[in-house]
Amino acid sequence: MNNSVLNKSLAYIAFSCLAILCVVMGIATIAELYHGSEFVQQTFYNSWWFMLLWLIAAITATTYFVRTKKYRLLYIAGIHLSFILILAGAFATHVTSQQGYLHLRNKETSDTFITKEGVVKKLPFQAKLVNFQIEYYQGSDVAADYKSTMEITKSNNETTRTSISMNKILKEAGIRIYQLSYDEDCKGSTFLVNYDPLGIPITYSGYTLLFLSLILWLFSRNGMMRKALLHINLKPFVFVAVLLLGYQNAQAQTQISVPKEQSNKFGELLMNYEGRVTAVETFAKDFVLKITDGETSYKGLDTKQILIGWILFPHRWEDEDIVSIKDRKLCKFLGLNRRTSYSKIASAIAQCNSKEKLVIQAAVGEKTIRRLSEKLDLIYSVEHGTLLKMFPYKIGKHIKWFSYMDTLPASISKPDADFIHLSMTRIYGAVLMRKTNLISGVVNDIKDFQVSNGGNTLPSRLQMNSEHILNKVPFTNVLFKINLLAGVLAFFGISLKRDKTIQCLCVCLSILTCVVLLGVLVLRTIVSEHIPLSNGYETIIAVAWFTQFASIILAKRIALLNAYGLIGAGFILLVASLQAADPKITPLMPVLASPLLAIHVSVIMIAYAFLTLSFLVSLSALILGCKKNGELILERMRHIVKLLLPPAVATLGIGIFIGAIWANISWGSYWSWDSKEVWSLITFIIYGISFHENILKKLSKPYCFHTYIVLSYLTVLMTYFGVNMILPGMHSYSGM
Repeated sequence: MNNSVLNKSLAYIAFSCLAILCVVMGIATIAELYHGSEFVQQTFYNSWWFMLLWLIAAITATTYFVRTKKYRLLYIAGIHLSFILILAGAFATHVTSQQGYLHLRNKETSDTFITKEGVVKKLPFQAKLVNFQIEYYQGSDVAADYKSTMEITKSNNETTRTSISMNKILKEAGIRIYQLSYDEDCKGSTFLVNYDPLGIPITYSGYTLLFLSLILWLFSRNGMMRKALLHINLKPFVFVAVLLLGYQNAQAQTQISVPKEQSNKFGELLMNYEGRVTAVETFAKDFVLKITDGETSYKGLDTKQILIGWILFPHRWEDEDIVSIKDRKLCKFLGLNRRTSYSKIASAIAQCNSKEKLVIQAAVGEKTIRRLSEKLDLIYSVEHGTLLKMFPYKIGKHIKWFSYMDTLPASISKPDADFIHLSMTRIYGAVLMRKTNLISGVVNDIKDFQVSNGGNTLPSRLQMNSEHILNKVPFTNVLFKINLLAGVLAFFGISLKRDKTIQCLCVCLSILTCVVLLGVLVLRTIVSEHIPLSNGYETIIAVAWFTQFASIILAKRIALLNAYGLIGAGFILLVASLQAADPKITPLMPVLASPLLAIHVSVIMIAYAFLTLSFLVSLSALILGCKKNGELILERMRHIVKLLLPPAVATLGIGIFIGAIWANISWGSYWSWDSKEVWSLITFIIYGISFHENILKKLSKPYCFHTYIVLSYLTVLMTYFGVNMILPGMHSYSGM
């Protein structure tokens, strides 16, 4: 066998192993949905054949790399060596590390822990739990952090006191101790103990080398970006797209609510909702969006009128066809229309026996049943007032918020208790008498009560105004229509006329979109008091912003990318406007309160932005490649994609491994084979293969290259949407 044949065989074996691994990992994430994570760990990720595939891929790739002397380019050598180090570190962790649990009650001391296999191991120090406490967000019962104060006594009898909390671990004598859980009575803690003297330093060395090599690759004179720029012709191309715009028309109906002026004042009141103090109008918006699947009005009534109407006139609203059931099968089983009423749903369910209910659940799925149940529970809670915690009161050292239906503590004075219990009754009486001035008077009394008793739990005026803007202006609904329409027109304008005026208008609109989206993120930052990258809706906004921003920067060289940016951002915002992600602003989970969150998510969002642009370019190339001069168009647009792919894959890789470091700091494992981690790795591998056209000759053909890029985008969609909506995992905080 000659050298070229041997080298080619080695390369194909390595790529075949990677392809098999991607398929296996994808299957494993689906299997986890039905059989659980323990089954998947044993059957796939910890199996001998799975590790053997990685080993074969590493050995054959390294052998090919050395035989073909690819190591001469420093950044290529660094990138490939970093993967070997990361795999070696993972293997070292698997073989040599020890993990276990340490449970301590307050004032209890121990120098042992129990491994996951049930073996008792000795610690090189004594650990004493001084006390455990939960820190809450002001005015709520939502946990902000879990803290354990520890006393460590070393072998030389030296004693130190420290605290362990989420994102703050204890490191002592090579042992890392993490806050894992706590006892129900809050007088004890369970800790995760991790001893990994070899795996972590080797893996972190791989991460560092990968980061430096990717940066060097991006700015190297011999890198793909520089080569692509040399081949790019500024001549633009035509792209065909269709934009469907809709509108809704409503008919006014005021008999089941109160006038808008009074409902607006009611909406300005504060309440404790989802662990934070916010305006009632925010809850009203979320309530209506939830039960209607995305609508913000009904018969001419806005969200605030609908909410107060349902509180005051529940029996009338129960007969209104305002509740949405998306699933057609469920509608057919229950004999209901897609738009129906609470009372009709309740009646239809009541008529079903136990066997019929099981048949319906099997036919439509547990998720569909759960969504309907959540809507009915939400309506029930509104009707009975349990969610409307609008009345703050200091109980002991803390301020708690109560609803007018709550059983109040005895420490609340009788006049204040009567005020709380009778406030909504007073509003109801004023409505019946049609005394709008009395309604305003009661609302003002409640507002005064909140100011007097709310203390430091009340949001600032800036926060209130910021959230009012977010509630009032449908940013995503407006922007996606403008961006899609402008993007399509820009394509035609730039490609057919190459008019500088059109290009200038396109740039101005792109900048305006960037400013507005950045403004939305800033407003959400002010309201939530943390960087807005903690749920699905916020990351969608961030991806749209990064997509638009990247297109503006790159459009200096390629004018057409401005139009791509408008279209890409438009489609991304369309997803947000379709309620694919929940826009609610909620307090951060304790584990997310880390500076690495913003870095990790931001870098990943940059990657998704570039991958979205590359997908759009390749898709338009395939459409236009069928026409006259198609080969020339395909080749030119291939160079544009090659300009976009390096920063996309580099930021994706950096983002993944920043996330791994964060995971190791937060819960003691830098890689847990979570569904989101797995699909991010699959995406990274799939796009990484596209850089090897010197080996995979098919990729050197423009048509095959663009087809590969378009199909590769399916892994991005699966990573971002599929995992959040379908698959199980630890990334449920993304909020999709």
